[in-house]
Order: sequence, then structure tokens, then C-alpha cells
Amino acid sequence: MSNVKLIELPLVVIFWSQEGCPHCETTRPRWEEIAQQWSSCIPSARLRVEEYEEAATTYHVRSLPTLMILRFGRASWRKLEGEATSEEIQRFYEAAAVGMDCAIGAN
Repeated sequence: MSNVKLIELPLVVIFWSQEGCPHCETTRPRWEEIAQQWSSCIPSARLRVEEYEEAATTYHVRSLPTLMILRFGRASWRKLEGEATSEEIQRFYEAAAVGMDCAIGAN
């Protein structure tokens, strides 16, 4: 994902985190597993707020971690903020996939 401009993608899920954030470290492995399951349909990227402060401000990241859907670089209204369970993350990806031809995640 590092060579792809996220704003050019029709859909991407962003996992916003910060170094030393305990809730981020708890949620990250759950997110990574589910993001991998959906990777053939929905690209995902992890961004650290300390590395992308301007973008975090632009996208109104107010708590960490935050899962966010970007559609052609615009934030959707749907966010998942704070520590999340695997079930919550799975439902988030399912919601992101609405209207797409994805047969992933239900397995």
C-alpha cells in the first residue's frame, strides 16, 4: 500500500493508531487478521497519527484507534473508534463492502 495514493482508491479502510497506545496494540492484531481476510476485496492501511498528523486532523481522528472508510479520499460517516472486538471489526468491513461484489468475510 505504501506506493499507492490512498485518495485514488475507490475504497480503503484505514486503521489509525499511535505508538504506545495500549488500545491500539490490543486492537491491531484483530484488525490485521480481518483486514487480511478482506484483502482481495477491500484494501487496508495502517497509519500512525504521529507520522500523518495533517491527515489525521483533516479526517477528524479524535480517538485511537480509529477505523475509517475512505472512498476516493473522502471519509465516510462510518467510523469505529476505540478498542474494538473482532466481531465489531468484522461488521465494520461487512458494512464497508455493501454495494460491492465481495463474497469474503462470511466464511
